[in-house]
Amino acid sequence: VNTFHSTHVRFVRVAYPFASRESGREGNKARLREVQLYGEGHHPEVELVSGLIPLQGAKNLVSIEWQADSPPGTTVQIQTRTGNEVADDYRYYDSGGVEVSAGKYAKLGFFKKGRIDTLQVAGSDWSNWSAPYANSGDPITSPSPREFLLLRVRLTTEDPMSAATLRSIRLNFNPPVAEQ
Repeated sequence: VNTFHSTHVRFVRVAYPFASRESGREGNKARLREVQLYGEGHHPEVELVSGLIPLQGAKNLVSIEWQADSPPGTTVQIQTRTGNEVADDYRYYDSGGVEVSAGKYAKLGFFKKGRIDTLQVAGSDWSNWSAPYANSGDPITSPSPREFLLLRVRLTTEDPMSAATLRSIRLNFNPPVAEQ
């Protein structure tokens, strides 16, 4: 058993020569076949992006509030993005559930075709992501009035034994005074 000092890692490369040890018989060698690595603690960064949030018609976005626990060394960053247009994005799957391109799907035989998922994604008129909001209750800086909204949340930590927790997000909005 080897124990390493705590470090932020995403990938681990272990370069072992084919270790072998001779047993009592000629030609009977034991080779390293498996290495198991166990991490401890929380991920240094987690990013969550909501699905499209319909606002039930164009709304003026007023403010954003949230409840979170953010111990020392952790952060909670919340951003918004707004728009009026949505587009359909199609995902094609073969009968085994593996995602394939539209061209490959068209060439599959009838029995090899699987499901087609239709996802609604941001259209061409969407704003960029806002700057992260500093405090709960801050005014929403994404353009409005708009019909749809996306939220992006990043939870980060410098200490793997400590993590931020997001409990809730509340969006405050009003109906627009005028459409144009």
